Amino acid sequence: MGKIREGRWDCSRCGKKGNLGRDKICPGCGDPRGENVKFYLPENEPEVTDSDQLKKAQLGPDWNCEFCGSANQADRNNCSQCGAAKGTSPSNQVKDYVPPAKPAASNSTNADYDRPLGRKNIPPRRLETPNYRQEHQVSSFPKKKALTYGGIGLGVILLGLFAFLMLHTKDVPVQLTGVTWTREIQIEKYKTVEEEDWSVPTGGREKSSTQKVHHYDHNLDHVDHKTRQERVQVGSHSEEYTCGTTDKGNGYFEDKTCTRSVPDYGYQDVPYDENVYRDDPVYKTWYTYDIERWKYERSVHAGGTDQKVYWPQFTLADPKITQIGKERRGSSKENYEASFRGGPKNKDYNMTFNYQRWSSLKIGATYIGKMNVMGMLLKIEDPK
Repeated sequence: MGKIREGRWDCSRCGKKGNLGRDKICPGCGDPRGENVKFYLPENEPEVTDSDQLKKAQLGPDWNCEFCGSANQADRNNCSQCGAAKGTSPSNQVKDYVPPAKPAASNSTNADYDRPLGRKNIPPRRLETPNYRQEHQVSSFPKKKALTYGGIGLGVILLGLFAFLMLHTKDVPVQLTGVTWTREIQIEKYKTVEEEDWSVPTGGREKSSTQKVHHYDHNLDHVDHKTRQERVQVGSHSEEYTCGTTDKGNGYFEDKTCTRSVPDYGYQDVPYDENVYRDDPVYKTWYTYDIERWKYERSVHAGGTDQKVYWPQFTLADPKITQIGKERRGSSKENYEASFRGGPKNKDYNMTFNYQRWSSLKIGATYIGKMNVMGMLLKIEDPK
């Protein structure tokens, strides 16, 4: 037998709530509770331990007199109010509830929610194993995730602050105090050079070769036969659990007890194979060879502190040379800088320009400088 708890009922005539399940008449108005009474079980209602109440709970559902409507215990053959025989007087309905349904008060959303008692898919209890606590620890991922997002947010704020300090500018007058320029031309020479590679290119002449490790192959060396402990089911046992509640139809409720099979777990050694690999070197031929290439030979320079720019003059090797020793013009470089003075502290600033913009500047002229919060001169504009 399951645990017995006493329910409650609400009077439909005067509205008094929470009448004891054993009361056949409303203490508020004296009206019989009637055949349509709905019993409910309050939260955390204690178990009934009184022997007299337990006997009443097990008598069966109350019946309601068809003549006067009074409620009577199941063991009475005549109505306690009018004395009429029980006859065909209806008895209260016995109802079964299963979680999450419960016998609720008449004004509750669960008041009319009852269904036949059935087997629930209740997760079986797991025996605690040596690694159970470690396996079932609450993940710290949400905390790590919050820290990650917090770090990203802080980074975005700092980046925005840096961008503001760098790009937010104000206009300051600056004067051009001087200019400098440099130009460079590189001269290349066709010469014989020594190179190394895994193959000799077209035009190359092999001088020597040797065997070197080109790469490594990952090959199976052997298989280790090992064992490891795995958690497996080793048996089962039965356990009782509360699988529902029965409204006994007389103001009392009884816990429904069911039995289920619970698996028992343990650890056993399980064999497995682990492949062990080795790295085998693969050798190939490494060549040393001579070949003709255009290579950097020298540079010629020009520069000045005015705006009269020119390219440096140079003389190539004898143009009659067609092979080894021939020279040609290679790449060129040019750089144009200007010096300004001004700003809040009347400081000197150097800036680099392309030739077109640099050549338009006039020494001694005043320009509008775009200066950021950090005191860096970012741009020069002509006065309006």
